[in-house]
Amino acid sequence: MGGSGDLEDLSGHTTAPGTMISKLCTDASLLREGLQRLQRDAQQSCETYQRDGGGLAKALLSSVVSQVFAAEASMAGAMDSLTTMAAMALPQPADDTGASSAAAAAAAVAIAVSQEEPNAESSAMVDEAAAPTPSFRLVHKSGNPPPNTGPPSFRLSRDELACVFGFYQPSELTQVAPTLRKTLFGWAAQQYTHLTIDGSDKGGVRQQWERMPLEVAHRWGRRATNLTHLHVIYPRGTSRWCRGTWVALIEGNAEARKATKEKREEEQGESGAAAAASAAARGQDHASAASSIKVLSFEEDSDGEPNCEANDVSSDPLPPSPSPVDLSALEEVHNLPYGCAEVRTSDRVWQTPSVRVMTFEWDDTPDPERAIGEWMASCEHLEIFDDDGTFETKAELLCMPPPGTSLARLRSIGPIFLQYGEADDYQDRVAGLRQALVARGCRKSLRELSIEASEITAENKGLLREVALLSEAVLHPEALSEAPVVKLTHGREMEVELIEWMANESPQVQKLVRELASVAEVVSYNNELTDPNAAAHATVFPCATTFRCTAGELSAEEIDGLAKTVASSMPQCRTIHLGDADEDALKHAVAFLRSLRRHMATEDGQGGGEGEGEKHLSVTIAVSVTGILHRSLPLQLWPNRDLPAIDDVFIRVMGSLPPGATEEALYGSLMASLTGVMSRPGVSKASAWLCHSVLKGVRRLFNTHLAAFNLLGAPYTITMRYDTITIARRT
Repeated sequence: MGGSGDLEDLSGHTTAPGTMISKLCTDASLLREGLQRLQRDAQQSCETYQRDGGGLAKALLSSVVSQVFAAEASMAGAMDSLTTMAAMALPQPADDTGASSAAAAAAAVAIAVSQEEPNAESSAMVDEAAAPTPSFRLVHKSGNPPPNTGPPSFRLSRDELACVFGFYQPSELTQVAPTLRKTLFGWAAQQYTHLTIDGSDKGGVRQQWERMPLEVAHRWGRRATNLTHLHVIYPRGTSRWCRGTWVALIEGNAEARKATKEKREEEQGESGAAAAASAAARGQDHASAASSIKVLSFEEDSDGEPNCEANDVSSDPLPPSPSPVDLSALEEVHNLPYGCAEVRTSDRVWQTPSVRVMTFEWDDTPDPERAIGEWMASCEHLEIFDDDGTFETKAELLCMPPPGTSLARLRSIGPIFLQYGEADDYQDRVAGLRQALVARGCRKSLRELSIEASEITAENKGLLREVALLSEAVLHPEALSEAPVVKLTHGREMEVELIEWMANESPQVQKLVRELASVAEVVSYNNELTDPNAAAHATVFPCATTFRCTAGELSAEEIDGLAKTVASSMPQCRTIHLGDADEDALKHAVAFLRSLRRHMATEDGQGGGEGEGEKHLSVTIAVSVTGILHRSLPLQLWPNRDLPAIDDVFIRVMGSLPPGATEEALYGSLMASLTGVMSRPGVSKASAWLCHSVLKGVRRLFNTHLAAFNLLGAPYTITMRYDTITIARRT
C-alpha cells in the first residue's frame, strides 16, 4: 500500500520536459486521426468516381490516397519516437529506488495517451482506410459495369491521314514528304479543294510562293486534281505578282484531269464503252476531262505596303500548251485584274464556256479591252458582269461579244458610272450600250441596275433620258417597278433646276431624278428656273446640307422661291453659299437671308426664330472688290437686319482694284464690313478671303494698324493667316 501511494505521488510530480513531451504526443495523436479521416474520405470518393466512370478524377484521388497514407505512416513513426523520449525525460535520482518505477509509470501513461483505442466503428474505418493503395488499375468491380474510357489511341487509315495532311500548304506538305512517302503524299495533295496563293504581309508565306519554280507549280496542279477554288492575294499595287504560278497550277490541273480521262478510256476499251453507257444510264457518269477548278478569285492586300518590284516576280507564265486548255468547269471569276486577264492573249487558248460570274478589277494595264477580249468571247452563260473601271470601258466590254452571242441570262452588269463633263459623249455611250445589250438578247432580264455619279447638272438632261431608256429596255418588270438604286459620290451635287425639268418627262426619268435628289448633299442653282417654287412644295432634298446659289442678277420672286425651297425642301441644310463675285452680291445675299428667315419661321420644326430649335447657319458670300468698296453697306448694317441665326460668315473678295481706288479704302471698307457682321449677337466668327491681286497691300495695312490689337484685351481676336483675315469672339 505504501509503495502504491509513493508511486501515485511520484507520477503526479513530473518535470517540465515531461509535460512538454506529453503534450507533443497528444497533438501528434490528433494529427494522425485527422490524416486517417482524410484518407478514408478520399478512398470513398475514389470508389464513387470509379463507379460513375470518372477516370481522370479517380486517378487523381488515388494519388491523393497514396500520399495521405504515406504521411500517416510517417506520423506513426514520429509518435513512436515521442513515446521513447517521454520515458527518458522523467528525472531519475541515483539514490532513489522508486525513480525507475515512477519513470516506467510515466512512460506507461504516455503510451496509453498515444495509443488510445477508438470506438469499434472508427477502428474499422481506419483499418479500411489504412489499407495500402494497390499499384494496379481497377478494371471491373462485381455488380458495376466497367468504365467506358475507350482505347488510349486510334490508328488512322491512309485515307484519314491523307485528309489530315490535305490541310497543309504545299510548302508544309513538301517538308513532311519523306515521312509520308510517295503514295500518301500524292493522296494528301489530291485532297486540296481550296488553295490560296497568299502574297499578303499578314499571310507569312509570300516568299515561299515567290521561290516556287513554275515547273513545280505545274506539278502541284497535276497533283491537286480535286481543286475547285483557287484564290490569289497579290501585294498592293502589283496585280501581276506570281501570275505565272497560278496559271501553271490551272494548266497542270487541267492536264492531269485530261490524262486521267484518256488513260481510263484506253484501259476500258470496247468493254469499257459498254460499261460507261450502262453507268450513264444509271446516272453514274465518269469524271470529266476538264479542269476541276470552278472558282477563280483575286484580292489585293490593301493593308500592305506598295512594292512595284513585286509585279515582275513570276509574272511570265510557262509557254502555252499546244492544245486548248479545257476549263469548262470554271463558273466564277471574281475581281480579275486587267493585267492577269492578259494571259489569254496570243497563243494561250483557254476554253471557258460555262462562266456565270465575271468581274474585273482596274489596274495600270494600258489596253484593258484587248486583255479582256478573250474572256468576253464566250459568255453564253454569263449572269453577273462588272468592271470597276470607267463607264466607257464597261460599255466597250459589253459590246465585245459578237451580235450572234446571247446575253439573255445576264442578271447584273454592276453600277453605271456617270462622270461629270462631256454629257453628250456619255449620252451616246449609254445609247450604244442599250442597243448592244438588246441586240444580244438582254431584254428585260436584269434584276438590278444601279447608277453612280459625282455631280448631276442641267447639262445631263439627255444623259438621264438615255439612262431611263436603258432601264426600261433591260430591267425585269419587277425591278423596273422599284425605285432606282442611285449613289452620288465625291461632290454629291445636284442642280435644283432638274426638279422643274422632270415634270414633263417619262415616269422612269422622274423616279431617277427623285432618287438622285434624295441622296444629294449639295444643291445648286444656276439661274435656269422658270418657276422659282418648283422644288418648294415637299422635302425633295432630305439629305442636303449645303445650298449653293451662283446666279448673278436675281429678281425678288426668284429670291423668295429659292429661300422657300431651302426652308421646306432641305431640312438638314446648314451651309449657304451665295453670290457670283458681282457688285450686288451682298445686297442679294442679305435679301435671300431675310426671306429665308421668314419662311423658316412658318415651317413646322424648322426653327426660324430665336430658340432651342433654330438652325444655326454658316454663310459664304462671294463679292467683287468693287462690291466691298462701294456696296458694303448691307454688311455694315448686318446687326439691324431680320436674319436667321448665323454662327459664322465667310466673305470671298474676288477681282482687282478698279481705276482710282486705293488699297487704304478697300482695307477700311473690308474691316468695317467684318466689324458690322461681328456686331450681331450670336455670330462667333467673320472672315474675309482676299484674291492675290489685293493681298499684298491689305497685308501691309493689317500689319501696320492691327498687328498688336490682340494685346489690348478686346472681346475679339483679329488674325491674318496667309490670305484670310479673321475676327473671332474670345471664348
